[in-house]
Amino acid sequence: MSAGTVTVVGGGVAGLCSGIYAAANGYETTIFEAHTLPGGLCTSWNRQGYTFDGCIHWFVGGKPGSGFRRMWDEVGATEGISLVPHDRLSTVRDADGNELTLWADLDRLRRDGLATWPGEGRGFDEVVRGARAMARTGSSVPDTPPDMMGGFDGLKMLVKSAPSLAKMRKYMNMSMRDVAEQFHDPALRQIMLHAINEPRMGAMAFLGTMGWFEAGDANWVGGGSLGFARKLERRFLDLGGEISYGSRVERILVESDRAVGVRLADGSEHRADHVIGAADGHATIFEMLDGRYADDRVRNLYDKLEPFSSLIQVSLGVDMDLSQEPWSYVLLLEDGSQVGDRTTTSVWTHHYAYDPTMAPAGKSCVTAILGADLEPWKQLRDTDRAAYEAMKASVGQEVISIVERAYPGIGEHVEVVDVATPATYVRYTGNWKGSFEGWLLSPENTQVAGMGGLPRRLPGLSNFVMAGQWVWPGGGLPSGVLTGRWAAQTICADDSRSFVAPA
Repeated sequence: MSAGTVTVVGGGVAGLCSGIYAAANGYETTIFEAHTLPGGLCTSWNRQGYTFDGCIHWFVGGKPGSGFRRMWDEVGATEGISLVPHDRLSTVRDADGNELTLWADLDRLRRDGLATWPGEGRGFDEVVRGARAMARTGSSVPDTPPDMMGGFDGLKMLVKSAPSLAKMRKYMNMSMRDVAEQFHDPALRQIMLHAINEPRMGAMAFLGTMGWFEAGDANWVGGGSLGFARKLERRFLDLGGEISYGSRVERILVESDRAVGVRLADGSEHRADHVIGAADGHATIFEMLDGRYADDRVRNLYDKLEPFSSLIQVSLGVDMDLSQEPWSYVLLLEDGSQVGDRTTTSVWTHHYAYDPTMAPAGKSCVTAILGADLEPWKQLRDTDRAAYEAMKASVGQEVISIVERAYPGIGEHVEVVDVATPATYVRYTGNWKGSFEGWLLSPENTQVAGMGGLPRRLPGLSNFVMAGQWVWPGGGLPSGVLTGRWAAQTICADDSRSFVAPA
């Protein structure tokens, strides 16, 4: 017997996971997705025999026994999964040739760092201690959404996490600049500032990532991001769910302050007992719902919180075997360097030669990522398509010359160049401001939003809950499965039903 009906807006990872959990709890569930493929930003695309990936750089939760593994098992993501371990986060190299490898082995990171900068023991010790402390803190994932916890649940969580809370508070308030300033050498300071290729990120994001790497819980998923999304799609369909592709939701239907379904761009209406908003947060609240249920707190958060920058991703198919080369570099540029029309401080580049499915035999895929501004690219695409394509081509060539610093001679072997701009991200996913990962995990954002994330429910609106990276700062795949599970738990609680995790 059906528990009722659920409509999910958006078929990204959060939408797919929401749908899986809802269907597993007996709800007739339909996902409406504007694109023709599952996964949203978790995607890959093929160009002349090369597979270019737009999402997974390291998958958190694949390691058995890790905090998120149980959830990924529940949604079917780990069935038959092939995980490829990374030996480092990256090698950070400045324009003068100074470099530091951020080894997954933190003792090696400290040892190699001190071999080059023997007077920097205090700084390296703090990085190692912080990474290990954050790894311990991140090993516990709450079964229940914080806003649904009773007093006993909250007490249990407090007792379990108490040993790590002091450290966590410390790193929540630290920026990457604070991390860098623990070192004395000017070159090493710049390297540490850009260690995660985004100086605005908080120390918590960097140290947590290093902790995952040392714990062996930051791996590549064989076959890439679209294959991963397809696993979730298959799990959802096997549970009896339905996905309607090419179905853009324009309105969330509301009657008497209760969500009752959606209206699509084609004018058709689809009724449901519950609606899960797993699409772009800004569009959901201020367009699909006309801002009617955004109180002062919600508006304040969207006014003050800073999203991740939009990106340019240059993907290269090269007639070179890079399997013996380091997989990841952050290349620092000279002050004032420009790529396209924006001053750029660093470019993160890496190859995928550790996965033979990504390129023809003896060849390699390489991607390079850098921050960019949405408006110039969007305006150019909307007003002068030829100039837009010319700018893409120009940026592609500029980036190839930068990537040469990591992989000398690569420019002579490039067979395919593919450039995704901020306008591409907006066209493909509709993400607000072209952000690729929701809210930036920075000290400033944490102070505004708090550790509990953003509201999953909107005041005055019943039978509606949100999921995804716009309700959990830091984004990434873990936020999708976590908030998807929480969305289904919320619906079950509203209907006075016991939540059941998929077997």
